[in-house]
Amino acid sequence: MPASALHNSAATAAVAAAPVEACAAEETSVTAPVPPGRVHNTPPPPWTPTHQLKKRNFLPRRMGHLIQVLEQEAADKATSEKNLPDFRPGDILELKLVVPQNKGRPATVKGLCIAKKNRGWRTSFTVLNYIQGGGPVERTFPLYSPTLQSLSVTGRRKVRRAKLYYLRDRKPNEYRV
Repeated sequence: MPASALHNSAATAAVAAAPVEACAAEETSVTAPVPPGRVHNTPPPPWTPTHQLKKRNFLPRRMGHLIQVLEQEAADKATSEKNLPDFRPGDILELKLVVPQNKGRPATVKGLCIAKKNRGWRTSFTVLNYIQGGGPVERTFPLYSPTLQSLSVTGRRKVRRAKLYYLRDRKPNEYRV
């Protein structure tokens, strides 16, 4: 092969490669890099990608965080659907419950709130009252239960404790509603 032919073929290859390199340079400058697996114009996922979970790189911690986020979303949704007032131990509560054994008719329960356990989605509270002829009645209700139709605060008592379990041992006239 003559030297001029080699020179011409190398020049032709360089000219042919130049437009391809220019096009590749234009593509990278015009569009932002897209992570692998993502299609253009799709919103980011509603969860945190794994590579961003620096503190939760241990699987049980990551799952615990995920469960915590899901429970918080469920509690926020239930709170927005029901108008639940703020209450605390020492408040006199009136509850309307749907009782399946009573053909779905609402039953009213009234009593003194003696404890509230704030556990996110699993928040519960305990109500204490005295029924004539039956004695003291203490019931615990989940706050976000579907059987709890409505909750209202009918009165407040001044208390200095977060849990009023000592009222269990007192006379009924101290906690009767």
